[in-house]
Amino acid sequence: MIMSILRNTSLTLRSGFIEVLLIFIGVTIAVAFGNWNDNRKEKIIEKNYLELLSSEVNENRIILDRMILKYNSKIVVLKKIMDLTGPVPSLISMHSLIFRFAIQSVPVNFL
Repeated sequence: MIMSILRNTSLTLRSGFIEVLLIFIGVTIAVAFGNWNDNRKEKIIEKNYLELLSSEVNENRIILDRMILKYNSKIVVLKKIMDLTGPVPSLISMHSLIFRFAIQSVPVNFL
């Protein structure tokens, strides 16, 4: 009788240990799968952000290229106007600009 109780106890302990082990393995697999799924979702979100950023950079580049062309053509026109009306560019110096600014900034009462 005691032997049968010990055998039943030993079988019960062995069965309990196997059940705990199976539960542990199942939970570990579930957590690993959950982590994998979270990483996959984060990569999808990151890819979407990078695609949006890339398209925005391309749009900005196109706008800047247009602005450069626009202002380059204005610079060419202004240089032509200066060639026709203004002094020779080599005669314009920093000293003459400072002198001109100094005269304009002197109060009228002083002169």
